[in-house]
Amino acid sequence: MSTITETSLLDKKGISVTPIRLLVLQTFLKYPQAFSLKDLEEKLFYSERSTIFRTLQLFEKKGIIHEIISSDGIKSFALCSGCEDEIHHDQHAHLKCKKCASVFCIPLNTHALVSSISDYQIDDIQVFINGICKTCNTVAAD
Repeated sequence: MSTITETSLLDKKGISVTPIRLLVLQTFLKYPQAFSLKDLEEKLFYSERSTIFRTLQLFEKKGIIHEIISSDGIKSFALCSGCEDEIHHDQHAHLKCKKCASVFCIPLNTHALVSSISDYQIDDIQVFINGICKTCNTVAAD
């Protein structure tokens, strides 16, 4: 995605364009996995932690990223798919790789799950999977 398109996305979400916001967005668009605050600090080592944190909060509020809390309690963030301001409706699972420790969004048919428990009110679905990502699994198979 070019900087012009990234700028358009921020504009569309009502977010003022700043260099750090562009850098954080470019990082999420460039890599398929989720990032913790620590991960982003390491990738954007010249940026302040508090500025990155505030950017993550803003992006989550505006529906650009969503929060993931892993089974070990570590909070990460990943790109949303079609979410709106403060309304996250991109339901999917998350997989944390045992080898590289990256977190990935995995497609999940939540409709079948929800329809099988129709007697309950479902407000949110969070599925977290521990396993090996396709990259590490491919390397292990070689």
